[in-house]
Amino acid sequence: MGIVTRAAREYLSVSKGTGKTARSITDQHRDNIATEADHGPWTWGEPYRDTGSAAEFATKGRDDLEKLLADLTSGASGEPGAVLVRWEVSGLARQTGRGVALVDAAEAGGYLIHVTSLDRTFNPRNHGDRHSLISGINDAEKEARLLSERTLRGANSAAGEGRPLRPACRAATAVRCHRRCR
Repeated sequence: MGIVTRAAREYLSVSKGTGKTARSITDQHRDNIATEADHGPWTWGEPYRDTGSAAEFATKGRDDLEKLLADLTSGASGEPGAVLVRWEVSGLARQTGRGVALVDAAEAGGYLIHVTSLDRTFNPRNHGDRHSLISGINDAEKEARLLSERTLRGANSAAGEGRPLRPACRAATAVRCHRRCR
């Protein structure tokens, strides 16, 4: 049997603070292209790209994540067997529910998910692969929430000592306090 060339699309994303560049997207793309040598051949489609936080308290939405999910659900991501290429599993979603929805859509459509940092292609229809993907997404949500708690603790400590808060901390604190007071 000959080598099968699969369609592939990247999901590139980066969190970018004020004054920072989105260099990580370029680095992810370079690494994703290089991984094709071992896991391809792939025919590359237009990548999905998002700049902004995937965290629960982010103020900017991730439009291409939503487009990716819609494309997986509708079949617009290609034929079954097409590959979604992601540099790390944690960037698929930082909310477990959204990540499970993405894995569910990939499973239903027969799509594969390649994670470059793990040097592995996952088939969401395989119970072990599905578990690995969802566990990685769940771990990412846990880390995002821990980071949020640490940031909030630091902001509250600074406020208690009368030190001014950075704008990012003020926004995170206001959102968190607002959610806790509901």
